[in-house]
Amino acid sequence: MFNSARLDFTAAEKEAFLDQVRQAVIGSHNLDARYRGINFLESLVCIPLNNFAFHFLESLVSEFSPSTSTAMGLAREFHEQCRASLEQDYLKTFYCWAQDAALSVTNKIIESDSAVPEVNVCSTAMRLMLQILNWDFRYGINAVKGAKSDIDCFSAEARYEGAKLSDCLLVQPGPAWRDVLITSGHIGWLLSLYGALRQKFSCEGYWLDCPIAVSARKLIVQFFTLTGAIFPSDNGQMQEQHLLQLLSGIIQWINPPDAIAKAINCGKSESEMLDGCRALLAIATVTTPLVFDRLLKSISPFGTISLLSALMCEVIKVLMANCTEEETWSWVARDILLDTWTALLMKQPTGNTGQSVMLPPEGINAAANVFALIVESELKAASASDFTVESESDYLQASITTMDERLSSYALIARAAIDVTIPLLTRLFSERFRRLHQGISILPSFQYTMWSPPIVSLLA
Repeated sequence: MFNSARLDFTAAEKEAFLDQVRQAVIGSHNLDARYRGINFLESLVCIPLNNFAFHFLESLVSEFSPSTSTAMGLAREFHEQCRASLEQDYLKTFYCWAQDAALSVTNKIIESDSAVPEVNVCSTAMRLMLQILNWDFRYGINAVKGAKSDIDCFSAEARYEGAKLSDCLLVQPGPAWRDVLITSGHIGWLLSLYGALRQKFSCEGYWLDCPIAVSARKLIVQFFTLTGAIFPSDNGQMQEQHLLQLLSGIIQWINPPDAIAKAINCGKSESEMLDGCRALLAIATVTTPLVFDRLLKSISPFGTISLLSALMCEVIKVLMANCTEEETWSWVARDILLDTWTALLMKQPTGNTGQSVMLPPEGINAAANVFALIVESELKAASASDFTVESESDYLQASITTMDERLSSYALIARAAIDVTIPLLTRLFSERFRRLHQGISILPSFQYTMWSPPIVSLLA
């Protein structure tokens, strides 16, 4: 329909058509007038007009996004022209419509003690905003070094279906979006809405996984990934204030780590805590280690790296206590937090001695604490595994497969606190070899392989 509009509609007809969509989205009439039933896929499903309009806009955005576009039998160049037109002329407008629609129902949602139709409108609007922010912006002025430009969006490089769960995709819409996303107070509204509903339904365990909660958290996390020319050239001050506002709004998702882990183990949903970990990953991706650490220091007695360390240690303790082969929330949290450490420490320049020079002393101590617990956890897991000479090959292969992706992250953490971690590894080597020789002297057939896999995997 959008393609047809580009080909056949006059400017006035296109304007009239889009105005009808806008009226449906923002709901300029009373609630009854805003809703009507439609027949969908030969089923009698009553869908509010607002939702129908949002679904239309979502479909429109999806159609011209490189990773989700469908084959329409049209020339690739024409499809790319439509995509460029949508990004340059319509995306920001659609975002503002969704923003206005969500804002218009906020008070009704907060004041209601039960589910109301406005909740569905708000969550759908936030989902549309998220989808727009997930757009692979190509045509705005972007100051980010290495940003894509003039890339065929239908080539093999088009993103991002194969991305890992914890991959952090940066949002780089350019300066034209600054007024809508940064300076309009939009983020404050979003944080206030989520905070108010979170407090109101704090005793309702199901609420954290309700559509409006999930949509709001995803949108909040996505705001952490804003980067590039959307921020002015002010030595990073506006971006730092932006991140501080967001971090202040979500700190309760991840702090204090021990209380949160305990609540999850007692049945609370882990979704909020995992989204908090993803927010830390986003901050680590768009900032330097020093900026990352000082963000939290402005509102707490400790830095962000110390919080990252405390979270990581708590997650590892849960993993050590559970000792299960099944993937649990703690597995997911560990992987996200490891990616966060990696994002921070890959940026680290090193001196002639290999010692990290960018982490503050508090950050170095935090890295040392994390590494010590990592080693303890992995050695315990390896030693607890069933192991015989017959299964040596299978064990080593499984160990390599499961450990390889994490070893590089472990190594980065170790190097960040090398004055502590090298003596630790030396002591562990010595202790293991001493126990190995004791075992052989007592029982000549003692299998050295019972001790070597943990050492090879973790300490070599």
